[in-house]
Amino acid sequence: MIVLAVFTIVEALLLASTTSLYDPSIVYMAMVGTAVIVVCLILYASSTERDFTGYYPYLWVFCLSLCLFGIFCIWSPFTYAIYSALAIFLFSAYIVCDTQLIVGGKGRAELGVDDYVFGALVLYLDIINLFLYLLSFLSATINRDCGVCYYQTIKQTTQ
Repeated sequence: MIVLAVFTIVEALLLASTTSLYDPSIVYMAMVGTAVIVVCLILYASSTERDFTGYYPYLWVFCLSLCLFGIFCIWSPFTYAIYSALAIFLFSAYIVCDTQLIVGGKGRAELGVDDYVFGALVLYLDIINLFLYLLSFLSATINRDCGVCYYQTIKQTTQ
């Protein structure tokens, strides 16, 4: 439990330094968007009869494919926006699967009673990643920059 608290503090400091690189209005939009998406997904995952816990192998393949695609997306805001949108979809799917894993009772897999720290950590990381990719997507589409992507660094140094 102490390790989770320390991890949360360190993660908060890292998120604060990352979000300081973005326009505050985009950060606020990403916060509200993340909150709305997470609440809707958790309500859906808790109320649906469909079992999503069997989708983990497909999500892993999608995650690895997204990592490979991400290598090519650092060169332009358009491809980075596509990459961010795909990552938003991925972590939204992870939130649904992990919520069903925590709540249990739907099908194949569920966490035990003693696994509450692991369940909280997994859901916490899903929400943080969703927020970061939503922030990147909004920045790439509204400001036409990638925030901290390589394209923006080259653009600033050549001017």
